[in-house]
Amino acid sequence: MSRTEDATGRHICAVEDASRLPHPDGVSVHVEIVYEVDEDGWVVASVPEVPGVHSQGRTREEARANVIDALHGMLGLRAASGR
Repeated sequence: MSRTEDATGRHICAVEDASRLPHPDGVSVHVEIVYEVDEDGWVVASVPEVPGVHSQGRTREEARANVIDALHGMLGLRAASGR
């Protein structure tokens, strides 16, 4: 059982190794995206390595696009604050 399963108690439907995701600033990052299905059937996507980066969608593709947008936003906030 993975640490995500332990932490959430939910079934993981997929884990994607999203290597080299492009960032608008030309930075590429290597992250893992975890997909879960919630009780209402939404696909919830999160990036365990970056706290606070999670999103959802009706499909895995929609959840992936949304979580990548959230990751870009978080990276932008961290860069702006000097972290």
